[in-house]
Amino acid sequence: MSIRAIITNIILTIIISGGILLLLSTTTTTTAYTLVHSNNNDKYGRGGGQFNSEMCNNWTVNTLSYSLNIPLSNYSNIYQYIPKISIIIISHNENTAILKNTLESILNSTTNLILNSNIKEIILIDDYSDPPIDDYIAAMSKMIRILRNPERMGLIKSRMNGARNASGDILVFLDAHVETLDHWLEPLVVQLINLRKQSRNHYQHQNEQFEGSKEEQDQGITKPLYGAKHFIVSPVIISSSDTLDYDNIEENFYIGGFSWDLIFRWHHAYNASQPQPSIDPYRLIRPRETPALAGGIYAVWRDDFFHYGGYDEEMNIWGGENIELSLRTWMCHGQIEVVPCSRVGHLFRDKHPYTFPMGKEFTILRNHKRTVLVWFLHDTNSTLAQDYLAYFYTASPEARVIPAGDLKSRKQIANSLKCHDFTWYLKNIYPLLKQEAENIKITDDVYYLTAFEDL
Repeated sequence: MSIRAIITNIILTIIISGGILLLLSTTTTTTAYTLVHSNNNDKYGRGGGQFNSEMCNNWTVNTLSYSLNIPLSNYSNIYQYIPKISIIIISHNENTAILKNTLESILNSTTNLILNSNIKEIILIDDYSDPPIDDYIAAMSKMIRILRNPERMGLIKSRMNGARNASGDILVFLDAHVETLDHWLEPLVVQLINLRKQSRNHYQHQNEQFEGSKEEQDQGITKPLYGAKHFIVSPVIISSSDTLDYDNIEENFYIGGFSWDLIFRWHHAYNASQPQPSIDPYRLIRPRETPALAGGIYAVWRDDFFHYGGYDEEMNIWGGENIELSLRTWMCHGQIEVVPCSRVGHLFRDKHPYTFPMGKEFTILRNHKRTVLVWFLHDTNSTLAQDYLAYFYTASPEARVIPAGDLKSRKQIANSLKCHDFTWYLKNIYPLLKQEAENIKITDDVYYLTAFEDL
């Protein structure tokens, strides 16, 4: 059964059982945009697997209306305000059927108006696959463009190749083994528009900090934090270990983090032990900040992507680039959010279908070490820098002897953008990681080793 059929069955079951009962109407407020309201006298169901597409459509319209300060009466006329979009997918020896399913899901689940009017291209980077990606894949749609690397470049460099060749205002990165759900794209793009508009308004009117009326906040409209100037938004990623079919969408979705060895991990977006308002239907669709990106499934303004450093092209193949991008975004006056109204199924696999020419462990540890030596140590006093590096070396002892390569250009980015230090990140964005450091026992030999690093 397809993902869309499963979701339809779930929603129909919930509606029939009375789990969701929403009476929707349109009301014009005193401002120039239109809000679509839910009837808060009807309790929003709390069972697992509940996801209401109509509420998400309303949130999308409300957010775009607010951002542009214009009335939008319904979902069907938002496309004219959405910029041009380039979708970038990297494939190296991907299973042809899975790759075809990924592309079909994009073509079938994206609203026709957006697909035909706003998506400029789907750039498929063939990273020296053997055999090469068949030309018939490009024949699936006139917007699919295959770019073939003349040699193996790896995921990180290939994404930069795709971004440089993209002509859209917004870049949307996807893995080659995903299935996008209906209306997956609009919430991502609308939230990028919303956050950029609010950020620019804030810096044009320094004395006016957007707080939003209670009504606006109740409708799930969010704002930039800490004076953020650039933004990355990610869908809720729904995982499957074997197939792209899944039979449940969790109410409490996940955001990303990492441990001191820079291995990515998931956290619930909402702490189950914390009391929640009994009636707050928009809680489940309101975008949430995330300390880290899960990987390569996100949307970003193209000009911001390059201005703030793209990817570290001295990293190789795959591994750690999502953590480096996350740290750089937050520390360099940016913001990362998960947008619950956008959902993408992702095939997580135990083994990668590709090789690491220098060895998988060496490659990933080197990438991690590059991240740590730039972002853990940037603008940090020597004592704290030594502590942060010692935590990493304790969690990843094999990284101690691996050369990280030249870091000059990446450190220059941190300095030129006047980025925050890692202590700021731990305090404001990811305090859990700081708390966990208290349980790490650092030996004298590790501290001795950090003394030889350029802190």
